Amino acid sequence: MRTDELLTSAEMDALLNAVATGDINVKSPATVGDWSSPSYDFRQPRPIMSGMVPTLDMINDGFLAAMRTNCFDLLQLHVELSSGNLQMLALRDYLASLPTPSSIHLVHVPQLGGTVVITLEPHLVACLVDAFFGGGKRTLPDRQRSEFTAAEQRIVAKFLVHLLGALRLGWSPVAEFSFELQSTEYNPAYVRLSGCSDAEAMVMRVINLELPSGSASFHILIPYMLIEPMRTNLSAVVQSPGQRSAGAEVPRNSALAQALGDVDVIVDSSLLSTEITVEELHRLAPGQVIPVEQIPSVTLSVDGVPVYRGVYGVVGNSRAIQITQAVGRS
Repeated sequence: MRTDELLTSAEMDALLNAVATGDINVKSPATVGDWSSPSYDFRQPRPIMSGMVPTLDMINDGFLAAMRTNCFDLLQLHVELSSGNLQMLALRDYLASLPTPSSIHLVHVPQLGGTVVITLEPHLVACLVDAFFGGGKRTLPDRQRSEFTAAEQRIVAKFLVHLLGALRLGWSPVAEFSFELQSTEYNPAYVRLSGCSDAEAMVMRVINLELPSGSASFHILIPYMLIEPMRTNLSAVVQSPGQRSAGAEVPRNSALAQALGDVDVIVDSSLLSTEITVEELHRLAPGQVIPVEQIPSVTLSVDGVPVYRGVYGVVGNSRAIQITQAVGRS
């Protein structure tokens, strides 16, 4: 298209004269405003978690449910687990925040071609050992240490087997992953993730455990570059097992509840208890009396789990316990 098809000669002369006299203020496009193109590093893509969080929370709920069962299998204790919100931080910042030694485990996920980091806090290691060997309800103080003992490392290895199994179950609604322990480090300065730089963005979840000897935590970190290719699957609405075919589950759940009502359970309670030393026990002889204090209430348990509290007494010619409160309910 020729310029004479846009402007006539008179129009072009008038425009040039206006520019020359300053009637029209002309600025270079390069100096107009403060706009500039944002920089983008294709080697380090900017993490975007929007849309994936609900599915990751669902995966975490499944993991916690499986982990409660696995903790009971390992420790023979009912362990309460909870978790915080997802966090995003650089790998170097995370490693710099860890004490030495820390129980850091690199777990390979073949299906993703990458490595997940699982870290057990030093206090958690002490609490696990105490619970595994039957420690009482006491609070373990934090102590200075330079390394973990052989016994602590064996208990941690057992705990990791159960943790990785629960992690696999948690992810099963989305994908079938296998988690393989690759290596263990106790000094954060020596941790290196294959294919990841120190600035790698990590998605972290902190899991809290309530044990008889105290509260402690472990951390699960996944490189964002392993999650990003799954954005489509993680952003889709994935139903949890309890949400699938809810209408079809009603008859089966009703029949299951009715069948459970006919199951026999053993209910037991401890009326009195006291403590004596081994020396006092050795000196006991027939006729001697062990002093005890009457407790105001007794606890009824099923398979070691407290379910009710009550008051001991007599009904007719039978000993009985009057239930006064359900454990965990007002």
